[in-house]
Amino acid sequence: MFPPRLKMDLNRWEVLALFVSLSFLFPFVKEGAFWLGLPNLLSPFFGVRAWIYTLTELRLQRDELLRSRSEVVVVNPVDTASSFPVRYKGRCHLLEASSPYYPERVTVRCDTLPAPGDLLWAVGLVGRVMTTIGRTGEALTLHSGEFYIRVFDLRSGVWGTLKGGRIPAVRFLPEAADVKVGDTLVAYDHPGVVVGVVERIVPEPPFVRLNVRPVWRYYVWTEFALLKPLY
Repeated sequence: MFPPRLKMDLNRWEVLALFVSLSFLFPFVKEGAFWLGLPNLLSPFFGVRAWIYTLTELRLQRDELLRSRSEVVVVNPVDTASSFPVRYKGRCHLLEASSPYYPERVTVRCDTLPAPGDLLWAVGLVGRVMTTIGRTGEALTLHSGEFYIRVFDLRSGVWGTLKGGRIPAVRFLPEAADVKVGDTLVAYDHPGVVVGVVERIVPEPPFVRLNVRPVWRYYVWTEFALLKPLY
């Protein structure tokens, strides 16, 4: 005996909706829809898929750099011929952030005892530990208005003080300072630890302000390396 036939009871509107949905899988149909000004029903799905791919790539990059931490070297800004390993203390994971966007403070739990002044790093500077209780520490991040750190331009050697905020900035640099958009800024007290990239130079005569884009992305990294300051 033959198995019974499956019967699909679809009305004409369901069949039409199915046909239209399937037709958007063909490139020429999507191109025609765009040309006619019709909405692309699949574009939201493609956007979500691209976002997931980007997030996955960033997490893989983070994990790879944390695994290769022993290979990171720090160059002394005074004598560029000498180098020494980053003073790695341990790993920490995120317990709490002060806000979901641009958090000013983060609370972390570490596998070793953190100390005030230690740096949090995640493919770029995250912030500095301020208070500790056992293996738990609270750190100010680059997005805190209370956060300050001396930085220098890796290309030109110009240095200044970075003040945290939603957009961290270096202010009161002379107008003649040798800085360019795209320059990399590193921590002066832990050379080699990238803080961010100069995104914009804003004239404030007789000074300039550098708007800095941090390397750390608060919405990606939830595990950090704990670094002991060199100075």
